[in-house]
Amino acid sequence: LKRIVKEKGLNGIIEFKGLIPNQKLPEYYRESDISINLCPVGSPDKAVLESMACGLPVLVCNKTFLPDFGPYYEQLLFKEKDSNDLAQKIFNLAGNNQLEEIGLFLREQVVKFHNLDNLLQKIVACF
Repeated sequence: LKRIVKEKGLNGIIEFKGLIPNQKLPEYYRESDISINLCPVGSPDKAVLESMACGLPVLVCNKTFLPDFGPYYEQLLFKEKDSNDLAQKIFNLAGNNQLEEIGLFLREQVVKFHNLDNLLQKIVACF
């Protein structure tokens, strides 16, 4: 990826941060425009929920998040292993004047449906 970024002259746009301590993650999310998660379909990845909690629009191929995306699901879901679809979704979001609106909606979804009380209820229900 680093080689491709360099070859395409994207060094000033794309930055590889490496390991980021947990306590600094919210700062990095808030400084970003879009989060992209490449985890395949299956169980939810906490990085998606972290992005959403920080009010950051997130692109995923994991359909697990469809209920959380509400009316924005078509804008935020890309086809798994389809780089062209992902590129198009990035392009569409980057030129979208709804980024803040989408981010606020996603944050509300995390607060409503992925809070500690809900988690505890689910754990108790298992027992």
